[in-house]
Amino acid sequence: MNILLLKIKLLGSQNQIERLSTVLKYMFISIGLVTLLFSYRVASMPRMLSSTAQLMSEDVLVFIGDSITHGGSYHQNIALFNATRFPQNHVFYVNGGISGDTAVGTLRRFDRDIAPHRPAVATIMLGMNDVGRYLYETPAKDEAARIARGKEAAVIRTAYLTNMRKIMVRLKELGTKIVILTPSIYDQSAQVTSVNNYGVNDALKAFSGELTKIAKEFGAEVVDFQQPMLEVNAALQVNDPSATLVGVDRVHPGEAGHFVMSYAFLKAQKANKYVANISIDVSSDNLNVFENCALNDDLRTARDFVGFSCQAAALPFPVSQAQKQALQWVPFMEQLNQQRLQISGLKKGQYSLHIDQKFVGIFSHSLLSSGVNLAAIESTPMYQQALAVKAINDRRASTSRLLRDIAQVKYSMLDHYPDTDTSDFSAVSQVLLAHVEKSANEPWYGYLKKQVNTYLTEVDNETHYRDELVSLHKKMYEVNKPGTHNYTLSFVGVE
Repeated sequence: MNILLLKIKLLGSQNQIERLSTVLKYMFISIGLVTLLFSYRVASMPRMLSSTAQLMSEDVLVFIGDSITHGGSYHQNIALFNATRFPQNHVFYVNGGISGDTAVGTLRRFDRDIAPHRPAVATIMLGMNDVGRYLYETPAKDEAARIARGKEAAVIRTAYLTNMRKIMVRLKELGTKIVILTPSIYDQSAQVTSVNNYGVNDALKAFSGELTKIAKEFGAEVVDFQQPMLEVNAALQVNDPSATLVGVDRVHPGEAGHFVMSYAFLKAQKANKYVANISIDVSSDNLNVFENCALNDDLRTARDFVGFSCQAAALPFPVSQAQKQALQWVPFMEQLNQQRLQISGLKKGQYSLHIDQKFVGIFSHSLLSSGVNLAAIESTPMYQQALAVKAINDRRASTSRLLRDIAQVKYSMLDHYPDTDTSDFSAVSQVLLAHVEKSANEPWYGYLKKQVNTYLTEVDNETHYRDELVSLHKKMYEVNKPGTHNYTLSFVGVE
């Protein structure tokens, strides 16, 4: 790997200097591989997620949040990882996000929307809509304006932290273990066309610091999304100032950004990196290792052949095409998705690997000696099974988002009209359509209109969709059961 020294011309802005400082501390760039390598410091997290690691079958985990949770996929990835890595733990995952929500808004809906799930564990990620982004629409024109903005920001921060405490109190009353997710970033450094409310992320970072302190008061655990996302974002922007982890609106991460978030969570969960770890030395039976894959009594070895079968205990995580970009940013495959097959002592040459009589690939003796990560090979029977689990999880997540669309209208729109008879469809329609028209000249008008139309079309099917979630959950934990697999490695010729 050729590591190149970067000559970066500083233009002198505070924005660029901060970005360079972060980059030089955490990043190497390999031009040949077009790969970003990071000293990714998960160790800086306050503690490991003993709560999520110890979830039992039928426990409920609720992800409380705003639009980044409502429409996002970080929790979808977490559910898929745990369903494939810990197939015996039938955890029920609940999307508790509502687009546009705040800490005080979550409190208002808590008894109707969160408490009924009786969660064993709840994560909370709020702040993007609490931070007062309007304060940063234009730079403070003088010192007096800067001081005034600082005072208003302090009032906003106090209200936010007060309401976050109240949410934690309510969760504690339910006996719920709490995991605080620090707010994902507002990208105030990307050079994109959207308006940059510079200072928003500084305020979110301040939120994060205070949340970490409050978490200690409640015995809550913390996963830091802020710092890891900032580090990845800064690294991306060295070569391309318009690059962004979250998108042109500076707020909402795409699939790759959500993958970085889920990586941070899963690292904090402290899962073993191995889906399976199989190590065979054909010259010595005493050096063989079968971790997370129970060997049957049929190991057959020679210098040009290996055959065995073992009962798998987990499945690999199937990385989607949209997520693969993030594999350049975080060491997910190396640290969390290793299905390692290592065979040493073979004679020099090329070897053909079959699993369950299906061709997997041709590998050299030297590559086999160092180890092959089967989790990166989509043709294996285990990967194909994981794709089936993913398909069900994707349907589950899609149905969950539809239910959140209904919940958004119910709690963030209809709640403004408490006198409306919700059993009268005509009255509800009139109220909601009139509510949306108040935003006719706003950029979010189309989105609100779509949400209301979804509500009016689907609200009568809400119970059906909830039943569907239960059914999909059950099906996911039927399809995810690992099986016994037969491996055959045969010499096919010299290199």
